[in-house]
Amino acid sequence: MFTKTFYIAYFLPCSTVDLKMNNYVQVAEDETEEPIELPIEEDGTLPLSTLIAQFAGACGLKYRNPDTNSWRGIRLVEGRLYAPDNEWRNYTYVAVYPKGELLRII
Repeated sequence: MFTKTFYIAYFLPCSTVDLKMNNYVQVAEDETEEPIELPIEEDGTLPLSTLIAQFAGACGLKYRNPDTNSWRGIRLVEGRLYAPDNEWRNYTYVAVYPKGELLRII
């Protein structure tokens, strides 16, 4: 008697594969600095605490929109930074600091 063995292959959708391969976001102090890669969470967010651990005093992120060359801020809700349009693209994000704090130091 012969036994047949079947193998089933599962393919992940591209968005899931991209998320697995892109577990980090590049962040720099400003546009001229070397970026550091910060890990994102499984839900695709970046905890503000992770950002602050590398950039003390930071309160958010921004990036330069390649279409308009204007800065865009990253949404912060309950201590989590959310990817623009639900996807962390291959941009260098820049740490944002409170402007009032800078004025007090000077």
